[in-house]
Amino acid sequence: MKNTLKLSIAILVGYFVSKYILKDFYSFSFMSLNNQIEFLVKGLILLFFSFGLLSIPIAGADFLFRKWEYEENLKMSKEEIKEERKQYEGHPIVKSAIRKRQREIAMKRMMAEVPKADVVITNPTHYAVALKYKRGRDRAPKVIAKGVDSIALKIKEIAVENGIFIEENPELARTLYYSCDIGDYIPEELYRVVAKILAKVYRSKKIF
Repeated sequence: MKNTLKLSIAILVGYFVSKYILKDFYSFSFMSLNNQIEFLVKGLILLFFSFGLLSIPIAGADFLFRKWEYEENLKMSKEEIKEERKQYEGHPIVKSAIRKRQREIAMKRMMAEVPKADVVITNPTHYAVALKYKRGRDRAPKVIAKGVDSIALKIKEIAVENGIFIEENPELARTLYYSCDIGDYIPEELYRVVAKILAKVYRSKKIF
């Protein structure tokens, strides 16, 4: 379309310039050789000059159009990518599947930590919190797993399978569950009661 338009303009300009040049062509045969050559040279110069002059605005317009077209395509591509991502990531089923997968990974990682626990504090059936304390490294016992109901039962099951000490203390289990996240050190106000439990654990293992 653009090329056709440019060609049409060029033909139109060429026509009018040629018409202007050839209006005196009838007297060409009566001219001397030098005048004929001069006439032809001037005509060609005028023709080339006209096309050269015409090419400047055409090239400028073409450049501006291409730039606008490129920016529009780029803008459209960005919008399409954004819309596609929004449709994909924003789809309720996809978002639900992503969240479910994230929960599964987090749960699997947490359960893998239970065998490393020193003790599991239980409710005994509704809550379970696994604690680990490494002397010389940890400033306090750390929560490495916790859960309620079926998750609590699973934590207890893994603890039993791995010979982890289980302490039934409903109040402490609830307090730890609600006051600590995975990876948190226990609150300072619980140091004393947890220290007594850990002392019991170490005695049972004859660590001290």
